[in-house]
Amino acid sequence: MKQAPGHKKSPHTEASYSAFFRSISGKTAPVVLLEGRRDLREEDHRHLKKVAALLARKFPHVIFRTGNARGSDTLFAEGVCQVDSRRLEYVLPFRGMGAERAAADSPTLCLEDVSDELEGKMRRMCQQASPLKRSLFQQPHWEIQERYDHFSAKYLLRDALKVTGDRLQGFAPATCAILYVEPGDPHAGGTGHTLRLCHLRGIPSFTQDEWFEWLKGPISP
Repeated sequence: MKQAPGHKKSPHTEASYSAFFRSISGKTAPVVLLEGRRDLREEDHRHLKKVAALLARKFPHVIFRTGNARGSDTLFAEGVCQVDSRRLEYVLPFRGMGAERAAADSPTLCLEDVSDELEGKMRRMCQQASPLKRSLFQQPHWEIQERYDHFSAKYLLRDALKVTGDRLQGFAPATCAILYVEPGDPHAGGTGHTLRLCHLRGIPSFTQDEWFEWLKGPISP
């Protein structure tokens, strides 16, 4: 996406990109979450791939992290893998999820492998971030019996794990997040849950209203 002749960057675009840049600067291996909705406009597919590839090239010290869901996660991951799949981390709700989409040399962290202590912390975070679903997180995920609740809890806890990381297994906490949210309702669905988790942890997050504009100037080649 070329910048039009005479196009001026808006102050908001400059401010959001500067906030992103500050969040990753001065860190050895900052972790940028890449996450979004499963359903997205077809015309937006190229933007997700492009922003991930451009950021991976521009910032070779950055690690990227995805949940490996279909849709936005897959497109973001493809962009990173165009540059270096070893700098892409997968955080999964259960082992083998989306294996056909995963790069073989990308590190993987599974919810099943975290300690009881860390899962307890994540359950408390999820209760704060999504209080209407509070009952889902009042017991460990493996004790939940009803099928829908079981999978819903695992996926939402996976979102918390993307944010917290697991230092015991070599996965640092997230530094910031680049998200593709529901247009007009950014707090909807699992991506909205992740957005609220980031807010709770003081992690800067940037939605497509912001980073689409970056593609017009700040990170364009």
